[in-house]
Amino acid sequence: GLSLLTEREKAAISIFGRKSYVRRRDLEEEFSLSIASANRIIKALEEKGCIEQVGKGRSTRYRLKGQGS
Repeated sequence: GLSLLTEREKAAISIFGRKSYVRRRDLEEEFSLSIASANRIIKALEEKGCIEQVGKGRSTRYRLKGQGS
């Protein structure tokens, strides 16, 4: 549940709520994060079952789990 998320993860989730798809770069720009920090947040949200990856390589993006096909 959301109670297990850090403040930054909650903030990231709000971006996922605003957009259909979010790229790592979106998080980097929104929060002035390093690539490593953005990756950590994405990995944590994936492990907590909040988001899922769509696509691979350069077209990798993420969305809230349970949204869309």
